[in-house]
Amino acid sequence: MDSIKQLFRYYPVVKKYIRANSGSAAEAEDIFQEALLIYWERMKTPGFELTSSRETYVFGICKNLWYAELKKKGRMPLQGQELLPDASFQSEENPEEEKIKKAQQAIEFLEEKCRLILNLFYHHKASLAEIARKLKMVSETAARNQKFQCLEKARKKFKELNAHQKTIP
Repeated sequence: MDSIKQLFRYYPVVKKYIRANSGSAAEAEDIFQEALLIYWERMKTPGFELTSSRETYVFGICKNLWYAELKKKGRMPLQGQELLPDASFQSEENPEEEKIKKAQQAIEFLEEKCRLILNLFYHHKASLAEIARKLKMVSETAARNQKFQCLEKARKKFKELNAHQKTIP
């Protein structure tokens, strides 16, 4: 429980991000609380392995929740524009670690089904036949095609994140 309490010190960063992306302080609070619940549930999930810092993970959840909220309310940024990044989460870390974080962010932008497919395939080493069975897909070929499409979406988002990072001074 202490780890959850420690995450509250990052609420101002989330609030700043959401306010900068068409949100209110109240919406930021709701998003942050929902993200903490999601984080807590995922931490209790057997086999879940956190591959980034807790703060980065929770911030990624907040970004995805806010993106979904904007989409639901029809308040999306102009097409082709990304949500504003948060400079306070950018660091002078090892370039490889930055790439890993960008890859994780790219995956967080995927739909839940895509995240599940990639997680099953790459982390749990499930076969395409197993994935098709677990997700009630028509066939192994359908699972293979879906995995490929999900991976392409993640790659595209990764490239966008890298291109966006290069434009930030």
